[in-house]
Amino acid sequence: MLQTLGAIFGAQDIEVGDNAFDRFIIKGEDPNRVNDILSSEARDELLQLDARVDELSVTDLGIRVVINRIVDDLEELGALLDTTIGAANHMVAFRRPVSQGPFR
Repeated sequence: MLQTLGAIFGAQDIEVGDNAFDRFIIKGEDPNRVNDILSSEARDELLQLDARVDELSVTDLGIRVVINRIVDDLEELGALLDTTIGAANHMVAFRRPVSQGPFR
């Protein structure tokens, strides 16, 4: 279940205009920037990943995937990694550097 798309974007609730994706709570400061970051390709990858894992969150620090079982099939593991990397690559082009304050 995709849990968090807030810290990467900021504070206001935003819908991206994708019914399958707008069921998630997305927070941000700039709706246009959020829509750029969550391109259709990034949303597709995140939705594919969400269907295959137990927990999924996206923050300004990265994508976190939790699978509550041992993945011993190398093809499945490779597909999960490829999908995670694909989502990250689609989003990273629009990411601003995160300020490194005293608590990070």
